[in-house]
Amino acid sequence: MSKLVSSAGMLALVIGILMGFGPDGMRWLWLAGGISAAALLFWVAGQVKGKNE
Repeated sequence: MSKLVSSAGMLALVIGILMGFGPDGMRWLWLAGGISAAALLFWVAGQVKGKNE
């Protein structure tokens, strides 16, 4: 499961790098989406960790 989390983290990093090259309008959209995705990822990781213990 940690492999899934780390690969999602890498994907978020790549998207973050790509958003830096986008137009200003898109940058805010990517930023909002990235924050939402990160929050969801941390929540899912917390749920999984809770089930494993």
